[in-house]
Amino acid sequence: MGSNLLERKLLKGMTVVALSSSLILSSLGNVGHASKAVGDSKVEDILANLTPTQIAALNELTTNESKGLQISSNIDLNSNVQTNVIVEFANKPVKIARVEASVDGKNLAEAEATKLVEKDHEDFQADVSKVLVDEKRSKVHFKINRSYKHAFNGVAMSLPANQIKNLLKSKAVKTIWNNEKFSIDPPKQTEK
Repeated sequence: MGSNLLERKLLKGMTVVALSSSLILSSLGNVGHASKAVGDSKVEDILANLTPTQIAALNELTTNESKGLQISSNIDLNSNVQTNVIVEFANKPVKIARVEASVDGKNLAEAEATKLVEKDHEDFQADVSKVLVDEKRSKVHFKINRSYKHAFNGVAMSLPANQIKNLLKSKAVKTIWNNEKFSIDPPKQTEK
């Protein structure tokens, strides 16, 4: 019962983060496209156009960040079964990093934020083959299925479950999530 409650809390938290992120990112995308026609947009202009709901969602995102392993208790971290995970890197995607810096009263250039994201990916690539070794010190089979740099900074990958904790040894890694698909049944239509 305790693990079921934990899973529901995790699902609720992830849902809040996903919905908040989509709200913020969708508004940033619209402002960014409109401002490109006029000229180079400043983060301050974007922040000035955020609604109170969007600002509250941004604050909620920054206060609810998880770190470390966020893996379901259903995954046996001692097995060698190939497992799909999502690895979040330490730095935020460019647009989010710039907005957060501006909220803190700092200026973060787009080029600087892009370098931080690229460095995370380079560091992870260099670290992953070093940290993923079995008890015989031989290389472990893993596959990076997808690399994310825009709405999310990280990768989706598959690797043996007993190697998941080793990913935390990389200085680029902030959080590791199990990669699960969730589906929601559409609401039933009532006849009038």
